[in-house]
Amino acid sequence: DVVGVDADALTAWHDALGIKELGPVAPGIAAPLSEPEVWQTATLARRQHMNPGSAGEPVYWVELELPASGAQSQRNDWEAGDIVDVRLAADATPRTYTLATLPDESDSPQTRTLGLIVRQQRHPDGSLGVMSGWLTHAAQPGDTLPLKLRAQSNFRIDGNIQRSLILIGNGTGLAGLAAHLKAREASGGPPCWLIFGERHIAHDFLLQTQLERWRDDGVLARLDCVFSRDSSDHPYVQHRLAASQDAVRQWIARDAAIYVCGSRLGMAEGVDHALAEALGRDVLDTLAVNGRYRRDVY
Repeated sequence: DVVGVDADALTAWHDALGIKELGPVAPGIAAPLSEPEVWQTATLARRQHMNPGSAGEPVYWVELELPASGAQSQRNDWEAGDIVDVRLAADATPRTYTLATLPDESDSPQTRTLGLIVRQQRHPDGSLGVMSGWLTHAAQPGDTLPLKLRAQSNFRIDGNIQRSLILIGNGTGLAGLAAHLKAREASGGPPCWLIFGERHIAHDFLLQTQLERWRDDGVLARLDCVFSRDSSDHPYVQHRLAASQDAVRQWIARDAAIYVCGSRLGMAEGVDHALAEALGRDVLDTLAVNGRYRRDVY
């Protein structure tokens, strides 16, 4: 950690460079990755509209495929918490997404399936964002694009494999949390607690069937879904945390780790404040230093 860093200046620097935050909350530095530039050609396999009828922008489940063997396969393994850069030939600026799948989820032994949760972005003039527009609308199955897998060491499980996990996120941030739940289901270990927020339960309960199955199977000891537009007081995940301070303290006392994934402004800031209120800022900072408070926010 770096002491005395201007967090606002760092945020502006991250935004200017298009960097996702990879480090812990205190101070929240994006750790540079030393791996070389290794771009591969991925194929759009399929996509599914996840929130039809939503008051918000459409969200899609997008699957990209890489070969499991051959000349391109040397870099196509990853872990829960890792990220992928994608770009188009017409726009060389890469966009970064958190992976929602694990390498062994492909239906075919010849491919690796990379699952993304992508919200369609629109500009003020109504045109679609370059990358989200291609992934969710313009591209057809079989179309290809350059892709680069990247390890996101500060959002991996690492030393927390034998710890319960408090997973907190909103919207498309569910991608990174779902990957951790898949890994926990596969490896076993202590159960998790997921707090997830979106707009309406009728349209925006992303991955509902899978989340409820994890709850029923015991992978999730607790599932809290917060839908802000279904109540007059507009609750968000940070409000659910604030109302669950005793439970948060109990989980942390039992050595749990906290993972936050989703929007930095609003959600992640509010969650950080709620956790500090429940645990104390010094305790929260210590958890971050010890790898028990990790964030993938953007």
